[in-house]
Amino acid sequence: MLPWLVAAGVVYWLLHHYSMAALLAAAELANPITLFALALGYFLYVWTLDTFGVAALLSRFGPRIRGRELLGLRAATYPMSLVNYGAGQASFGFFIQRRWQMPVGDILGVFGLITVMDLFWAITLAFVGSFIGEHRIMGVDLTPTVRSIGLITYVLATTHLVFWSMHWEYRVRGPFWTRFFAWLREKQLFRIFHEATLADYFRLALWRLPIHLMLIGAFYLVAQCFQSHIDLSALLGNAPIAVLIGVIPISWGGVGTSNKALVDLLAPHTQILSAAAGHITPEELILAMSLLWMFLNYLLKLGFGMVYLTRQRTLKNCQPS
Repeated sequence: MLPWLVAAGVVYWLLHHYSMAALLAAAELANPITLFALALGYFLYVWTLDTFGVAALLSRFGPRIRGRELLGLRAATYPMSLVNYGAGQASFGFFIQRRWQMPVGDILGVFGLITVMDLFWAITLAFVGSFIGEHRIMGVDLTPTVRSIGLITYVLATTHLVFWSMHWEYRVRGPFWTRFFAWLREKQLFRIFHEATLADYFRLALWRLPIHLMLIGAFYLVAQCFQSHIDLSALLGNAPIAVLIGVIPISWGGVGTSNKALVDLLAPHTQILSAAAGHITPEELILAMSLLWMFLNYLLKLGFGMVYLTRQRTLKNCQPS
C-alpha cells in the first residue's frame, strides 16, 4: 500500500507543480499512431526476449521448456504484476510449477538470479553514465553517490560469485559460520546459485542487457514522436540514473520518482522542435512524455494479460504434462 501512496503523492505534486494546460499541450504534440506503434513494438520486444530468456534459464536447471510455451502464461501474469510485482512473479512461478512440476525452490532461484542480474545492469549502466556529463536532481549532484553504489555493487558481486563457488563442508563441531554456510547451500531455494557457472552468468548478462538498452534507447525515439530532440550523450548519461532511481522500492513501479528524475536530468538537454516551443517548457514536455509512455506500456500489459487470461487454452496449458 505504501508504494501506491508514494506514487500517487509524487504524481499529484508533479501535476500541481507544472501547468496542466501545458502538459496537455505537450501530449498533443505526439503523433498518436506512431507513438502507439512504438509502444507496441517495445512491448512485444521486451515480452518476447524476457519470456524466451526465462525459458532458457529454467531449462538449464530443470525440465526443457520452450519459450513459445511460456508466452501466454507470462502475459497472463501481467495484470497481477501491475498490482504487485512480487505477486505477479509468484503467480508466474505457480503456473510453471503446475505445468512442468518443477520444484518451487528452483523456480524462485531462477527468478532470484534474474533479479540480481537486472539490478546489476541497472547499477552498471548508471555507473557508466555517471562519467558522462553532470547529473543533478533538485540541485543535488548524484555523481558521487552513483559511483559509490557502483563500486559497492562490484565488491558484493565478486563476493557473491566467490561464496557460491566455494565448497562449504558441513561439520557438526566446526565453526558456526561454516556450518551456517554449508546449511544455506543445501537449501533448494539456493541450489541455482551454487550450481550456476560463470558461463551461466555471462549468458544471462548478455540476455538481459538488450532489454535494459532498449529501456533507455526507446525514450530517444519517443522524443521524436513528440517533435523534440534529446541530446544522445546526455540521454545515455542520465536516463540510466533515472531508471536506477525508479528501481528503488519506495514507489509503485517507479511511478512519480522516475518521472521527476527524468524531468530534472533530461530537461536541460531537450530541444522542442515544434512551433509550440514558446508555450511549453522542456520540463513539461519530459513529464508529459514519461507519464504517457508509462501509461501506454501499462495499458498494453493489462490488455495482453486480460486476453490471455480469458483464453481457455492458456488455462489448459497450466495442467501437468
